[in-house]
Amino acid sequence: MDCRKIKELIPLFLDQELTFSDQKQVEAHVSSCAGCQEELRAYRQSWELLKDLPEIEPAPAYVSRFWTKVSSKRSALEVFVEGINNWLFNKRLVPAAVTACTMIIVGSIAFQYVQTQEIQHVQKEYASLNDEQREIVDDLVLLENLELLEDMEMLEDMDFIDELLPQES
Repeated sequence: MDCRKIKELIPLFLDQELTFSDQKQVEAHVSSCAGCQEELRAYRQSWELLKDLPEIEPAPAYVSRFWTKVSSKRSALEVFVEGINNWLFNKRLVPAAVTACTMIIVGSIAFQYVQTQEIQHVQKEYASLNDEQREIVDDLVLLENLELLEDMEMLEDMDFIDELLPQES
């Protein structure tokens, strides 16, 4: 067993609540591990200090009151879920949430409708073009950059460009 597991078993070892084989494994490990020996020594010291304290008798019905309080406590998850439910279903927030959701849905549908109408309009316009006009539209990106390409060709023809470039030896 590793040290982490042994340290978990030390309190059970001291109370003699381990099986015989587990008790032997803990004894074998502790005899060869300084860290676990220190852990066992600290536990034994704690138990010895507790033995010196006087025994206290709990008040009558203490145990039943304790378990009643424990059973009435809610888990963190229950408290969280209740808080979310209260926030979501707050009477003042419901109309605002419904309005916001309606606006989002209507806006999405309207946006999709406008896009569809634009696409249909472009498709109709494209269909009405002759072959030459379609070729121009298909090469529109190239035509938009044609002026830039022509300027680059003009720069290559200039003699001073050669002077700017590093000379190869």
